Amino acid sequence: MKLSSSFFILVFCFTLQFVHGGLLAEPAYHPGNGSFYELIDVTLTWPDANAAASSLSYAGRQGHLATITSNEENQFVLNTFSPETLPRGFWMGANDVAVEGEWRWVTGPEAGTLFSLGRTGVGFTFWGSNEPTNWKGIEHYLVFDAEGGSGLPEWDDKPIDYAYSYLVEYSGAKASTVSLAPSLDALADFSDGGSVLVDGGSTINVQNVDFANVDRRGVMEFNISSIPDGSTIVSATLALDIIVKTSSSDSNPILQLHGYSGNGTAEIADGQVPSNLIGQSDPILNLEMINIDIDAEYVESLLSGSDYLGLLAVNNDNYQQAGFVTLEGAIAGSRYAPVLTIEYVPEPATLSILAMGGLALLKCKRTDTRRRL
Repeated sequence: MKLSSSFFILVFCFTLQFVHGGLLAEPAYHPGNGSFYELIDVTLTWPDANAAASSLSYAGRQGHLATITSNEENQFVLNTFSPETLPRGFWMGANDVAVEGEWRWVTGPEAGTLFSLGRTGVGFTFWGSNEPTNWKGIEHYLVFDAEGGSGLPEWDDKPIDYAYSYLVEYSGAKASTVSLAPSLDALADFSDGGSVLVDGGSTINVQNVDFANVDRRGVMEFNISSIPDGSTIVSATLALDIIVKTSSSDSNPILQLHGYSGNGTAEIADGQVPSNLIGQSDPILNLEMINIDIDAEYVESLLSGSDYLGLLAVNNDNYQQAGFVTLEGAIAGSRYAPVLTIEYVPEPATLSILAMGGLALLKCKRTDTRRRL
């Protein structure tokens, strides 16, 4: 079993800042992109808000006025900072100062990115109806308006000297990717009522034919211990080199993947089908490489309890056969072993404190002297 990194980092937090009788509120973490967000309820002009946001840091990350580049991120902001908390709205990190009508993000990692030409989005936008208007030729800065023309939150353009609250984003690191070869792959053969585990063959042929008592399954395990505990799994994909297939005029093989917590050792028990189907191929039409998407949440669920992701490949009961190359059957440049590719965002770093009477975990807050209303 792996333990969270916070279990091992035992340090004291010497700079806890108290404001209005309590600890500073912790910025909200969005696992979709690894960023933290903090709404500062102090009204400033856009230049002052931009400077203030840039002066802040959290968890080792530089602050900037928020850049919202997807519907998912936009919904996260809406859900986290509800309109009831925004008497007017808040500044974000965009303007069309350089060229009228060319709206670009000007802060954070997305600085310079064009997202809207007037009202026409070339990236994600959330403009209100008939926005932006550039009223009197002086509206060039992006506000997330708490109550736009529709009465609902929406994006709007505002003059430079208007005062709003501002949303600070502490951008996360880009997602990391790891590609894993199996620690083991083997054939679990239950044909004719038997139970035989065959490890070391060049191919694993998966097939299920009830009337002929044929039941062959593929077992694979991948060591996922290199992925930090608490990470958010963005995607997981298994690549297989199909070298054998049978089909009929109306039926092609389909590989179904069931997940289990492995131990790095090939066992016949691994060939028993669990109840959790976590991936399925499209009908296999050709002898070629195929990719099978795997349930990211299932992979994530194993991170704190197992070093090995087990995958059991079975046929979809249509009597057809699909065989893929194993570790032992791989030939450089022509035959390829299974590869599991996982994209993940690490958990934000946390600090822990050893308290008298036992181990207590406490996230350290940054020292910050500004007032928060």
